[in-house]
Amino acid sequence: GEFTNLQGISTSGNNRIVVADSNNQCIQVFSNEGQFKLRFGVRGRSPGQLQRPTGVTVDMNGDIIVADYDNRWVSIFSPEGKFKNKIGAGRLMGPKGVAVDRNGHIIVVDNKACCVFIFQSNGKLVTKFW
Repeated sequence: GEFTNLQGISTSGNNRIVVADSNNQCIQVFSNEGQFKLRFGVRGRSPGQLQRPTGVTVDMNGDIIVADYDNRWVSIFSPEGKFKNKIGAGRLMGPKGVAVDRNGHIIVVDNKACCVFIFQSNGKLVTKFW
């Protein structure tokens, strides 16, 4: 767990702390006591790769949702770090922060577009507002 330019942090229901390590192009997972558990992510512009991860959250299934700033999309990974899906490609300009509501909607703040996007977990846009 050596960090370079930490950007986002979240907790999960199974007592884990999830950190977006932007310059290392990865996500790191720790126990609530700070014990290293998992690291995933490699630099790149293909689905499943990361290019400046900034925001991170964990949904009710334990999936790790990452705002990928330079790739201009949000990536969804399993709790073990396996890539599942990307959403927001072609819509997002600079996703910075990400959250999940109780309905499972993925809420993204885009600092380049200066707006908030709300997506269904399958990637369908629900709404956006400025």
